[in-house]
Amino acid sequence: MKTKSPEIRLISCTRDPIETLFACWAQSRPTQYPKLFEFLRRTADSNVVTAIDVIDAVDEGVLQKKDINEVFQNIISTSLPVSESVHLTWGFCALPIEWREQAVRKRQWGFWLTSMREFGMDDFVTDGRWTPPVDGSLPPEARAFLEDFMVTVESAYRKLKELGAPQEIARKVIPLCASHNGTMFSNLRTLIDTLSSRSCWIAQIDLWGPVLLGMILALREVHPLLGSIISPPCFERYKDSYKGCKYAMINTNRLNKKDPYAVCPLYFVNEFGGEVQNWSSHMTRCGTEQSYIEQGARLLTVWRNIWNRDQFTGKLL
Repeated sequence: MKTKSPEIRLISCTRDPIETLFACWAQSRPTQYPKLFEFLRRTADSNVVTAIDVIDAVDEGVLQKKDINEVFQNIISTSLPVSESVHLTWGFCALPIEWREQAVRKRQWGFWLTSMREFGMDDFVTDGRWTPPVDGSLPPEARAFLEDFMVTVESAYRKLKELGAPQEIARKVIPLCASHNGTMFSNLRTLIDTLSSRSCWIAQIDLWGPVLLGMILALREVHPLLGSIISPPCFERYKDSYKGCKYAMINTNRLNKKDPYAVCPLYFVNEFGGEVQNWSSHMTRCGTEQSYIEQGARLLTVWRNIWNRDQFTGKLL
């Protein structure tokens, strides 16, 4: 059954985000940057730093680009409130309602969504406006049952309207996997907090993968440092330092066939001590079903792009 692929794009972002954060940081610590403030008084007759001032100071050799980048990395790594000064607005389509139900747990997110009054659900299955589980995550019989049930739900929605039910009542039968369009907005600190909670191999990559990857690729176009804000929880952000797996028991169970899914490649190499080339063959020997190994193999490139790291060793790319 054909469905629409989720899409997310960056509508707008605070201009010069790296320099903006540095300007906010320097403004609160003038004694740390005497040359910068001397430069400001000489060129702008001001004691207030702007992002443009930071760019000009770099061009004139008053500040070093590496120092600005280092401040940005420290702010992001320690989740300081100053990162709230950078604002982002995203547009999305074909994302499931169940994803939004998780995203709104971070209460600083704002949403503007397409109303079902404007975007009728009469043909949401026929048009592919629902998100099925990723391939390999369900037995074939279960997947076939789910797809047939979606057709039944679509028919029930139409029938309720035929029987005189208002559209806002008929939509009560719409499942969480139905997709919708809209925009969302937050500051950089909230974005990192939200995405970091889903940056682990154990997380629901089938649900969050398109969002994580879409956001990271868009941020990478704005600035390379923004494109590396998401790190697996077992590694220090912007570093190659492995901290240990928070979910070692889950990965151990996956190697002991108590959990059916593929073991995390970072855990397999950095904690279990396995060889990169033996990742899939070791799971085969452990009795992991081939469909779950194949599902994990398809996710390797996805996580590599999200983390901007080697998906086995965790080394920064």
